[in-house]
Amino acid sequence: MKKFALGILLLAAGLVGQARSQSVGCANWNGNAGAVTTVSSTSCTTSSAGTSTFVLVVINAPAATSVPTITDTFGNNAKWTLAQSINTYPGQPRTLALYYCNLCTGGSGYTATATWTGTGDASIGFVEFQSAGTLTLGVAPTGVTDTAASPIVAPSITTTQANQLVINAFGTYSSNTQTLANNATGGSGGFTAAVSQQSVNTYQNGMISYQIVTSSGTAVKDAYSYSTFDYTAALAMSLKTPATNAPPAGVFVTLP
Repeated sequence: MKKFALGILLLAAGLVGQARSQSVGCANWNGNAGAVTTVSSTSCTTSSAGTSTFVLVVINAPAATSVPTITDTFGNNAKWTLAQSINTYPGQPRTLALYYCNLCTGGSGYTATATWTGTGDASIGFVEFQSAGTLTLGVAPTGVTDTAASPIVAPSITTTQANQLVINAFGTYSSNTQTLANNATGGSGGFTAAVSQQSVNTYQNGMISYQIVTSSGTAVKDAYSYSTFDYTAALAMSLKTPATNAPPAGVFVTLP
């Protein structure tokens, strides 16, 4: 277990100054190749406490442009929010979309499902930030499409609050197995890769990375390298606690 003094997303609840642990829980990536209209995350056990934030990335190539809608097996459908979507291949209906679900309830056998209009290849990445507490969007989400060679640099996010969670999503279409890495040249460094998909079988490959930025007014951005060039895209968003409920100082995030 490796601990980082990163102060993430925790309800103060009268515990200001005390260290508390926050874990990245279930994280997985799943994909379908061929003519599909839906894709689901891999079944796993998520927290049932109702204090987690779930993050999803969907990459799909339907027959017509269609941003997926999200449902899950624990009734959080109304809580899923589309942060941002971007076309990964100009002139063709290929989409990279980033979603979050705050204060979501989970349990054994949890899955989230993306559904869209038109058939095509697709993949879905899922990450659970356990015990995250109440979060809101910080800096407005933004995206970039790259038609040049590796790496692609995600948009820069400047934090507006200490201990802000910055999440980046990367997606690429390729008929070859990809070797993906984050913290590549052009990024600010310090991001953790939570989960990635690097398979020839789904064509839609990608990664979710994150960083808990300890200081307000800090600009950060991740950069992704990939072994086989095709059209790629990257998205960035930030989540923060309400100003009246800032996390206690000196807390830790624990990675499994």
